[in-house]
Amino acid sequence: MSRTRTWRRNGAAASAADSGQLGIKLTDVSVEYGSRGSATVVRAVDSVSFDVAPGEFVALVGPSGCGKSSLLMSVAGLTPYVGVITTQGRTVKGPDHSVSQVFQAAGLFPWRTVSGNVQYGLRIRGDDRASAKARAEEMIEMVGLSEHMTKYPHELSGGMQQRVNLARALAVDPEILLLDEPFAALDAQTREDMQVELLRIWQETKKTTLMVTHQIDEAVLLADRVVVLSRGPASRIQDTIEIDLPRPRDEDVKDDPRFVEYTHRIDDLLRRQRTAQQERRTA
Repeated sequence: MSRTRTWRRNGAAASAADSGQLGIKLTDVSVEYGSRGSATVVRAVDSVSFDVAPGEFVALVGPSGCGKSSLLMSVAGLTPYVGVITTQGRTVKGPDHSVSQVFQAAGLFPWRTVSGNVQYGLRIRGDDRASAKARAEEMIEMVGLSEHMTKYPHELSGGMQQRVNLARALAVDPEILLLDEPFAALDAQTREDMQVELLRIWQETKKTTLMVTHQIDEAVLLADRVVVLSRGPASRIQDTIEIDLPRPRDEDVKDDPRFVEYTHRIDDLLRRQRTAQQERRTA
């Protein structure tokens, strides 16, 4: 199967896209922890609303503990929420086959090869062995690991394991990709390499993507928009920054004065939050 065929939307999806039903939509979404009615309930995220258009890449940034990952898990259908979240026009009530997640830890099966790990989701959904193997090979080639197809996770570096993780998520051809700090555990150089790799893959697939990251420069490099959350608890959207940098991008975009301006603007928003919190503590 050619990549052109692989990534072309089917007729139903194209029709839904034309009617504006695809992508991600959050309306007055709050995430709480604890039992309702008890004194232990903590509202991590409070009345958050934003959209991710089809084919758009949006990054969520904010202070530690502001609920970024909780919000992402709610979009994935893995964490209860209050409000309305829709993906592909459907209200999120649990995990959905059109949504794939990539987390900080690769979470690969140690007893499966690279190919076996990438095939896993395909086999679970009922693909036959031959088509799952062919699809896995295509995705492994996309992430640059064709020479390592028969290796096991313990034989791979951390960066290579995350490439397998990404290939596994993309293998089922999701409409939506959720990324929860997928490069956080990597060393600085490997992280930069993986950022460029993700840029290349996203530019080829144009998956609707929502990513959580603590790295401001990573958000600006990858995203079309950056949603900045305030300090928690009861975190809200502090600002949304449109990233007007040309695509396709590579690491050279970091030399663009606008790149520096965006990173400074977001850093200033977060720094002001830290300053305000310190002032409240000393008041």
